[in-house]
Amino acid sequence: MTFRNGRVADVFTLFQPPGWRTTRGIALGDTETEVSDAFGPLLQRRCDRYDAYLRIGAKATTIFYVYEGKLWGFGLTQPGRSPCR
Repeated sequence: MTFRNGRVADVFTLFQPPGWRTTRGIALGDTETEVSDAFGPLLQRRCDRYDAYLRIGAKATTIFYVYEGKLWGFGLTQPGRSPCR
């Protein structure tokens, strides 16, 4: 979690509790194709060593962090903030 001006600006996963997945059935370790199939077309941003797939909403951006074709993290940030950490 990161803060900006005393408020939460970003949240992201650090581990995976057993059985944890999205409401659409996506879990860490799934392929980028499975993520796209579940959530539809996503914007892609290249970060240093991984890709960030973005689902932009009115109040928040959901980030799917993909490394070597596999989902390794989830994030949530304010619209307009960089998905790269």
